[in-house]
Amino acid sequence: MDSPLVLSMCDTLLQRSEESGDKHMQIISYCIKLDYFYYKNDEENILKQTDEVKKVCLRLDNLKYYYFA
Repeated sequence: MDSPLVLSMCDTLLQRSEESGDKHMQIISYCIKLDYFYYKNDEENILKQTDEVKKVCLRLDNLKYYYFA
C-alpha cells in the first residue's frame, strides 16, 4: 500500500470496472486509493479522497462504503 504504483493500479481498476459495469469494483478502486493516502498519513488527500468515495457511493447507490469512508 505504500508504493505509488497503487494509484495507477486504482486508475486501471476504475477504468475496467466502468467498462464492465461493475459498480462494486468502481467503489473499491476509490477505497483503495483512500487506503493508500491513509497509510501515507497524507491528511489533505485523505479528506479529498473521502469526499470522492462518498460521492461515488451516492451516485452508485451503495451506502456500505459511504459509511466506511
